[in-house]
Amino acid sequence: MSAVVTLTTAPFVAFYFNQVPWLGLCANLVAVPVMGGLLVPMGLVSALWQLVTGTEGLPLAGAIQWSLDRFVLVLDKASSFPGGEWHLASPSVPSMLLFYGCLVTIWLWWNQRRIRWIAGAGLLLLISWWLWSPRLLLDGDRFRVTFLDVSQGDSVVIELPDGEVVLIDGGTTYERFDMGRGVVAPYLWNRGIRTIDHVVATHPQLDHIGGLSYILRHFKVKNFWGTGDEREEPFYQRLRQAVASQGLIEQIARNHHELWSSSDCRISILNPPDAGEDQEFSPGRMREGHALNNRSIVLQLACGDHRMLFTADVEQEALSSMSDNSGPERIDVLKVPHHGAGTSLQYDWLNHVNPRHAVISVGLRNAYGHPAQKVLDAYGKRGTLLYRTDQDGGIWVTGKRSNPILTIHRTSDQKLQRIAFPSCFRACEQSNWAKLLMRFEE
Repeated sequence: MSAVVTLTTAPFVAFYFNQVPWLGLCANLVAVPVMGGLLVPMGLVSALWQLVTGTEGLPLAGAIQWSLDRFVLVLDKASSFPGGEWHLASPSVPSMLLFYGCLVTIWLWWNQRRIRWIAGAGLLLLISWWLWSPRLLLDGDRFRVTFLDVSQGDSVVIELPDGEVVLIDGGTTYERFDMGRGVVAPYLWNRGIRTIDHVVATHPQLDHIGGLSYILRHFKVKNFWGTGDEREEPFYQRLRQAVASQGLIEQIARNHHELWSSSDCRISILNPPDAGEDQEFSPGRMREGHALNNRSIVLQLACGDHRMLFTADVEQEALSSMSDNSGPERIDVLKVPHHGAGTSLQYDWLNHVNPRHAVISVGLRNAYGHPAQKVLDAYGKRGTLLYRTDQDGGIWVTGKRSNPILTIHRTSDQKLQRIAFPSCFRACEQSNWAKLLMRFEE
């Protein structure tokens, strides 16, 4: 029975949790008989004995507690079995309907051997496709940059034309919610990404690197970049342990270096200053607040005619330095510094980059008052099109290095519209179907 339940619920588990519970099926074959045939009867007998005899203590209490502790310990060990968590992209709704259609066909026509085998083959093909979860549309020309909605924090995924993946920051962690586990990882799995070529921790603050520990432990990561600054807080120590456990060495990002390059695409490092310009730098130095922000890793993606700038939490001092050290070059898409804080508004630098589009990664009704009104006004006066994760949800940019056109998408654009009958029935239905089709195209 447990096998049947596991099989029939597998598509929903994959859809909502991005994993196949194959280990749970094996564990249930042992755990259910042990629990139902041993532990539960022990508890019932002990309770009935207490009622009949009227004793104060619960008979067999020590044995029951010992058995439960060992039972939980074994299950915990089993959960850490290598490969026990097989993650995959959420199945599409049509493929889930096809899955259940095959199951119903097998059940209704079990005596028809040919039909049974055809439906069974369909099930195996569907499950194999889900487990594979391949990356699609890798043609050497397309690229995609996604600004994830991680509340008051930062996380950006860059998918390059040749298939390389760069993750900039991983959002924060709360007491009961990890942005790396709950937002960043599911997005990567849904994109068919299991290997990340470069993980960049722009600076050691919780809202930027808190979620990276989970990512490092659950994805194959080839390179890890940081500033070399350290913190004593637990979130940073967890990150250090995750880096070490994967056999990685932190590469120190410095101005004038390239993080990645291929043909006519490259990712350049614009901040922090290199060792010759930064007289205060020493590996492992402890820094706080403004010093950490101004030493954030700033990256520029140049792909064909497109320019995008990712500025982490740099403030006025670093922005002023960057505007002095490079020639004028208009930016197509800018990640607004420091969630739109007033301390990161530097007018000369803003005139210098003159962005066409700007994205503010910010939490809804955050305690810091981000973004500041003067920041919104400064970008608005320049005609920059502003996008905000607290209002628009996740934001992604798609384009081709052979084509000068960029397309900006927002999660809010895909939100289905409530149908008001009869004032907005046909138009609302058409709009909703168009949004659903857009999801499949992505």
